[in-house]
Amino acid sequence: MRNIKNIDEIISNNENNHELIFRGCAYDYYDLVPTLARKLNGRTSFEQYQKYVSIVSNAANRGYKQIKMNGKVSDLSQHYGLSTNNLDWSNSIYVSLYFSFTSYINGFFTKEFDNDHYKKLNYNERTNYILEELRYKFNNHIYCLYKLNKNLLKELKEKYSTAPIEIIETDVENHRMKAQEGLLTTIDISQLINNSLITNSKISIKDSQMEILKKWLDKIDPQNTLEKCDDKYLWKWNGKLLLEKESFSLNQRERCDLQKKLNDVGAISTNLFPDFEGVKKNIDISENYNLLRDWCIAEHSVSSGMGFQTDPKDEITG
Repeated sequence: MRNIKNIDEIISNNENNHELIFRGCAYDYYDLVPTLARKLNGRTSFEQYQKYVSIVSNAANRGYKQIKMNGKVSDLSQHYGLSTNNLDWSNSIYVSLYFSFTSYINGFFTKEFDNDHYKKLNYNERTNYILEELRYKFNNHIYCLYKLNKNLLKELKEKYSTAPIEIIETDVENHRMKAQEGLLTTIDISQLINNSLITNSKISIKDSQMEILKKWLDKIDPQNTLEKCDDKYLWKWNGKLLLEKESFSLNQRERCDLQKKLNDVGAISTNLFPDFEGVKKNIDISENYNLLRDWCIAEHSVSSGMGFQTDPKDEITG
């Protein structure tokens, strides 16, 4: 059974733990599987997966050179929306919570409200019922935050130097990655292929990064101390917590408080995306959230959209 945590407790217990890096997700069921792997068929071989990664990387590299973008190819691709074999993390719990919250607002608006429901709200006599259904979904939604002990993972890598998981540190030439205090984790596909572990270990591209690491270690060292505790979202190594997923919900007051905290620490769109995309995200999130408030789906929980730092007269209300 899921243990739904209080968001204030999650922040206070983790914000000053500098051994941890964080990954915020809009949906509790999201696993640690990169975008490219999620898009491909589960039967895709790692050899073919590596070809897809190379094709995207080579094409992106040519493009970055043409438009004179600075930074490493893998980091740029991840932070500018391309499908990669990497996962985003941040040293900041607030940045990760920003992505959890804002991604859900936009996703909810598009999937639940902007299409058929929106038309029904205007023309269907069951409007009140539909509004109540949408309100319940929005206010009882479960988000999640992954916590990874970066230092402990580095210790594991020191013991098993050929372990296929890697941490990519912040590329300061990548303005978005720097602003988001970002890091990446990635699976070294060539390491899996070269060691002929894929078939015998039943490793799939759809496995989470931690599951791939565990299957690799079980093959290399059956006595290894990486263990899955309770469920697949709590992992320990040498008796210490390596990875944990914490699920949380946000009621009206908690949404208000979280937005204030994110604004106070500067975890807002225009800071995390220091280019025009940040301006656009700011406006889109504000517009979507204000429309949800106008229909009382978000219960008029805040006075402006997430990170929309303007005068009250500029508030988007529909």
